[in-house]
Amino acid sequence: SAALVSLVLVRERVPRVTPASAPATEFSGARAWPVVAYLADTIGHRVAGTPGADSAVAYLARRLRAIPGVEVDVQTAEGSHTVGTRTNAYRVTNVIARIRGATPDAVLFSSHYDSPPQSVGAADDAVAVAALLEAARAIAAGPRPRHTLVFLFNDAEEICLCGAHAFTKHPWFTDVRAFANFESAGTDGKMVMFQSGPGNAWLARAYASAVPYPYGTVIGQDIFQAGFIPSDTDFRIYRDAGMLRGLDFALYRGGYAYHTDRDRPWNVRAGSVEHAGANALALARWLGERPLPPATDERAVYYDVLGVTMIEYGASTGRALGLGALAAAAIIIVLVMRRLRIGAARVLTGFLICVAGTVVGVAATAVVGAVPYYLAGRSMGWYAHPAAGIAAFGGAAVTAVLSVHALLARRWSRRSARHIGIAPERSYDVWIGALLLWMLLLLVLTVRGAGSAYLALWPTILGAFGLGVASIGGARRYRAGMAIAAVVPAVLVLQVTSMLLAMFVPVMGRMPLAVAPDVVVAILVALPVSMLSLLALPAAHRAGGLAGAALASAAVALVALVVTVVQFPYTRVRPQRLAIAHVESDSVRRLEMTSLDFNAPLRGAFLTNLHHDAALGRRGLVRDAAPTGLAAPTIVVMVDALDAAAGGRVLTLRAHGGGSLDVLTMPRERVASWSLAAPMPPPAAGTTALRLLYVAPPDSGWVVTLHVRGTAPLPVELASSHFAASADATKLTRALPPWTDAPSRIVRITRATF
Repeated sequence: SAALVSLVLVRERVPRVTPASAPATEFSGARAWPVVAYLADTIGHRVAGTPGADSAVAYLARRLRAIPGVEVDVQTAEGSHTVGTRTNAYRVTNVIARIRGATPDAVLFSSHYDSPPQSVGAADDAVAVAALLEAARAIAAGPRPRHTLVFLFNDAEEICLCGAHAFTKHPWFTDVRAFANFESAGTDGKMVMFQSGPGNAWLARAYASAVPYPYGTVIGQDIFQAGFIPSDTDFRIYRDAGMLRGLDFALYRGGYAYHTDRDRPWNVRAGSVEHAGANALALARWLGERPLPPATDERAVYYDVLGVTMIEYGASTGRALGLGALAAAAIIIVLVMRRLRIGAARVLTGFLICVAGTVVGVAATAVVGAVPYYLAGRSMGWYAHPAAGIAAFGGAAVTAVLSVHALLARRWSRRSARHIGIAPERSYDVWIGALLLWMLLLLVLTVRGAGSAYLALWPTILGAFGLGVASIGGARRYRAGMAIAAVVPAVLVLQVTSMLLAMFVPVMGRMPLAVAPDVVVAILVALPVSMLSLLALPAAHRAGGLAGAALASAAVALVALVVTVVQFPYTRVRPQRLAIAHVESDSVRRLEMTSLDFNAPLRGAFLTNLHHDAALGRRGLVRDAAPTGLAAPTIVVMVDALDAAAGGRVLTLRAHGGGSLDVLTMPRERVASWSLAAPMPPPAAGTTALRLLYVAPPDSGWVVTLHVRGTAPLPVELASSHFAASADATKLTRALPPWTDAPSRIVRITRATF
């Protein structure tokens, strides 16, 4: 097992950085790295509509125009779009480069140059910008591609995905047939292909065939598109608004720094730029030379093996493989049962033991996960040091599984030797039982058309083949059969486990769950541990000593659990995320500090003048504050006319906030329609308000016309956000301990009735 874990860890190593002396047609991480440093260190914050964003536009346009054979266009656009329950109006600037091919059909390679308000965005998304800039230079240095290649460095992704939406209105977009989007949710490691589609088999095949460092799994797509990750990317815009098929890539390890002040060049490895850029260059050359995707294509199943190769096949092939594996496994099971004279009662017993062990393993681990907070009042002790939590929850799962098997095996053995038999015979009963459980999982996933079915495919087919080898007889053949059945499936499960834990543990720092995140992480650990146990349990039954192994595992779990309870959750580089807002209106001036994770802001001397407020819940603290000195937002009525035909009013407003983001809020039931091109969003759960966000509003303000139901006065609120710190916020931030990250903003509010 240690060897398998080591193999999976080696898979995560980033490639060596190619020196700047490499040939001009090759990708060089050393040549790309100065772009990361310039954007993050020299320019710094690049929030949409700020001078930093303007500096980034000028820098990127200058670099691209210096490359022979590259056309450059700087797009300035205004527009609006609705995503989910949000409608965004915007004013953005995109930098677009085009390398003309022999045909106008184009492939888009996209990244965003803006940074989130909370950080200078070294990884998010300067790494991708640097990788694509260097890839464009390398392509331009070589022969002309067959198809046109477009490189987009877009604006306002962080706030509203608006730059990508604006590009869908650009003339060059009409020629785009497919896209690859490059993002970041971390600062370290390889750039994973975590999302694709729709009809993505051709593109997934291109990636698997072309890139030197394949890395990805369809499970990431299943998780992301199910909404379990609180993030979104420009992929959504190109897919939904642009009606394109594409691939989505992102850094995800080191997610502790995502959208914090820690997202700086010192926290990013140049090898991550090398991995992203070398793959992007290879993919661009492949897509640039081969026929572009057909009008219709099926979904793909894809997953890499140790970062060396990627397996890819279409959904129909996956279905055929699943059904074929089920048929083959069933035949082998019947043959083995006849050869070893194993009756149906023994098989059923083995199956029930495996089911009971898996269910109890996950359930018991969830209970253990509840202990730190609900009994000890401490949560997230594993956050900064995940090893303790993994040992505690993984040990609990192993203990529960082994205990069930030890207890039930002994009980049934006493009742009747025909049911479970002595240890060597019991091994085959459990092996077949585990195999039946894998087959059941494979059947369910295959029928549902889930790409994740591959995780059950290989344990089914290899487990059956290994069972056939072991049943021939002899210790050597048994060991060979176990190796066949367990090694490859264990590698695939460990790869996914490593990815999920690296992704989800940091996500808990920005996910205010209703239940203690310890329970969620415990289940996240218990599921793969229980799956891995199914691969090893036949050998464990054959070796005996299940009870002793359960006790040893319990001891490890107990010690690790104690560590998670007493261990402080945060460190300087893995901080608690806080948000500070200086809120000012005609009636209120106060400082609000909110925790973004499950834990409330930890109290201390530095927080003696803050108190809880019912409106913010237990994760929020407030205190009175001094005036910000900023002018209040203004709303001016330009038109107020009766609409006799509709029995209402037409109201045209000019709003001027003075910040980087304006939010206009009004009662939803009063607004029949508005003048924006984007449709009004569907109602958000739990609210009756209609909200319109304007990103990077012009200095002169912005105008919207509302068709209002009825003639009664309409209450509106304009909240303008300035991504800067007030004097009070600065004083509070300086008093906070170093294990916190607390970006500040000023929210200036005006309320009026028209």
